[in-house]
Parts: sequence; C-alpha cells; structure tokens
Amino acid sequence: MAIGGPDYGIRTITSGGTHQQVKVSVTSADSTGTFTTQMAAVLIRNEGPNTLYFELDDTADTDKMSLYPREGIVVNKPVTVVHLICAIGNTATAKLFGVA
Repeated sequence: MAIGGPDYGIRTITSGGTHQQVKVSVTSADSTGTFTTQMAAVLIRNEGPNTLYFELDDTADTDKMSLYPREGIVVNKPVTVVHLICAIGNTATAKLFGVA
C-alpha cells in the first residue's frame, strides 16, 4: 500500500451461473432476504435511511456486522438467507444481489 493510499479496492462479483435480486424492508425485528437457491456470493447494500446489521444464515442482532446508509459489502460465502435488523425504532431498505 502506498502512503496515503486507500487500503481497499473495488470488488466485483461475477458468475457464469444464475443470479437473483432481493429487496428487504428492514425493521427492529429480524428481517430476512431469502434466495430460492444457495448463492456462491452476495452483495449486500444498505439503501438507508438508517444503519442496518446483518448475519448470514443465522439470526441478526445489533452486535453483528453493520452497514451504514449507502454502504455495501460483497461476501464470498455460500448463503441462502441473509438476516438483517435495525436498532429499535429505525428502519432501512436492503438490496441483495446473489450469484450462484
């Protein structure tokens, strides 16, 4: 890494297989985005307006990994269900893009 340069890079996900998109309205209760088949990788994007927390194939809580509004993350792990949650009184919209 160069001094003063970012320690991250833009990641892309590609696959010769199928893909699916899921939109989830996230509340303070465990909200789920479910793919019809297992995905090899998934892009999770928080469209806002509040921070959301997520877990893969397990119940989410506010101690899990967080995504601030307009942030996204690519997870290269087989997954069928993404669990999402917001803090009490908050809501958010998550968009999931999975590739098999």
